[in-house]
Amino acid sequence: MSEPGERHHRTSSAPAAAIAYFKDRVYSFGLATGNPQIQVTLDVTASAANSGFAVTFGAAIVDGSSPTGFAAFAATNNVPADFTDFDKDGLNNFVEYALGLNPHVADGAGASAMSLQPVSGSTYPTLTINRASIRPDVSYRVEVSTDLILWNSGPSYTTTITDTPTQLKVRSNTPVTPSSPTQFLRLSVVPQ
Repeated sequence: MSEPGERHHRTSSAPAAAIAYFKDRVYSFGLATGNPQIQVTLDVTASAANSGFAVTFGAAIVDGSSPTGFAAFAATNNVPADFTDFDKDGLNNFVEYALGLNPHVADGAGASAMSLQPVSGSTYPTLTINRASIRPDVSYRVEVSTDLILWNSGPSYTTTITDTPTQLKVRSNTPVTPSSPTQFLRLSVVPQ
């Protein structure tokens, strides 16, 4: 049953049942994918003072469950659960979650360090990542490249030196030589 001023839109093309409604400047979208049901709300407010508008975004699990993983991190820190860089430190919110950083503090500069590690007379580029813990819903992968276009990872390309809850240290399997002086290493974090 609809209340005055409320418009509903139901879509059957979505993979799960979806219901959306608009009332008093608030657009809500509920997606029932089983348990839990997720409700997303957008509140669009016009402002005559600056001829602009504000959009407030919120998400809630409406069956009484508590969010977990990245969603809990975002809710606890009052940041969007997406890939924006809330504190403008070069690390998006998901990377901040994966490394256990504070998304309100520009702390990206100290998250990683590059070095050269001597092994048996050769020197290898090494990437050290500091983190607060290992997140079970995140895949951590160090990738290596010589041209910033083709990136490779895995035992054929990298060797893990340290993989503890507080540090991930990985080196390239290719030593730095006069004929191959340039290599790049990067951390890829992917939701599982």
